[in-house]
Amino acid sequence: MRRKNLNLLSVLAVLSLLAVGPLNAHSQDRVALEGGVFDVSGAPLPDATVFVKNLETGLEVSRQVDSQGEFSLDIRAGHYRVSAAVNDFQTASETVDLTSGASGPLVLKLAPAILTQSGFRLWGREESRAASST
Repeated sequence: MRRKNLNLLSVLAVLSLLAVGPLNAHSQDRVALEGGVFDVSGAPLPDATVFVKNLETGLEVSRQVDSQGEFSLDIRAGHYRVSAAVNDFQTASETVDLTSGASGPLVLKLAPAILTQSGFRLWGREESRAASST
């Protein structure tokens, strides 16, 4: 009887080690996403919010940047769309493929929302404005 209990304990110990193995492997596929949000002149935008959407699962998280315009997230490796938004600026987005290898910081530069390539943005509408010579 004692030998049977010892064998059962040995089997349970091996099974518990096998169960922990995948958990460790699962935690290893996490990566650090770091970056910053700046205006086109390079000044930090401390009021910006960063949105990180996993393109495979559709899950999205958001994070407020710090006073230097920087952010850091610990996320699973995968394919993401990273966007940044702040009042009075156009939204900027990048698609990134984050693998378990290290990558450099992601820099998102936001242009002012007042001027766009096709004209001026006033009160939420975009109007084309031709140059006049008077």
